[in-house]
Amino acid sequence: MPFGIGAHPAFSTQLQVGDEYDDYVVEITGQKSRRFLPLNAEGLFDLDKATEKDLFEINVSRETFSNDAIVFCNDGAPVEVVLKSKKHNHQVKMTSDDTLALGIWSCYPKDGQYVCLEPWWSIADTADTTQDFRKKYGIKTLAPNETFNASFKIAIE
Repeated sequence: MPFGIGAHPAFSTQLQVGDEYDDYVVEITGQKSRRFLPLNAEGLFDLDKATEKDLFEINVSRETFSNDAIVFCNDGAPVEVVLKSKKHNHQVKMTSDDTLALGIWSCYPKDGQYVCLEPWWSIADTADTTQDFRKKYGIKTLAPNETFNASFKIAIE
């Protein structure tokens, strides 16, 4: 059975009374650099335009998400992502040992007061998709009676 899986947990950018959306940053630790997976105008991943980035701190603002999600290829490596305030010590930490990709997303242009830290073990369609789900980039396959285990942890401080 071919399958794709990922999580879409959202976290408030109002961890303390008086917090504003722009008061937050997202920090990514782990690998020295990651492959950034850009989305094209149709919302498909364009793997031919993937680039290496050393971006480990992302300022949260409405414009940060104007091109949709920020997605990095994680290639199964451990990752820690922290949504934290620039004004106090409260933060949310998401960790995983084995994700294929990491998505960071918030609604745009709407004014949601949250950021999603998304561990993915597969990704949405790519620009060169054949529409054959079995050949999709990052797809997993299980034989009868096989299992797939994935996990992530969330810590709120």
